[in-house]
Amino acid sequence: MKIALASLSPIKYEAVAAASDDRIVRFDARSDVPKQPHGINETLRGALDRVIHCKSHISADAYIGIENGIIYLLDVGWMDFHVVVRMSATSVDWVFSGGTLPDGVDREFWVTSPLVIYPHAAVLAALNKPGGFQTNTAAEHLGTKDSHLLLCGISRKDILTSTLRQLFA
Repeated sequence: MKIALASLSPIKYEAVAAASDDRIVRFDARSDVPKQPHGINETLRGALDRVIHCKSHISADAYIGIENGIIYLLDVGWMDFHVVVRMSATSVDWVFSGGTLPDGVDREFWVTSPLVIYPHAAVLAALNKPGGFQTNTAAEHLGTKDSHLLLCGISRKDILTSTLRQLFA
């Protein structure tokens, strides 16, 4: 089976490769959401936009879109999470939760990762920098390449691989 990953990110590619034995091709798909998606709907929309954009440019048996987002939960604080959307190339019913999907979408499944608590100061730094979440992310203000590893002791790739294994199960 051929899977089209709607991203050129090495971490996303390595996670998909670790979770699936299928052949993977990558495509630089746009998400049409801010650089730091805020909320579940915006994050889901970004992952879905990537899949739809990718599907319109290359042929595959399945398409994977991944988007990281941030959300504020009362009594907890700012949380980072990712959404993974898988769309098949065949016409079957689709399943999803939250948001509005465009007409003609064949099939998607989505799962989310464990939430990673983000320091309030990093989120505010991204939000208050010129461009806000449109051009900045909270992770950029933590001084590390892997904010997940720093904040919870598990790499972003390992968290994403775990999510993808759920999806491929």
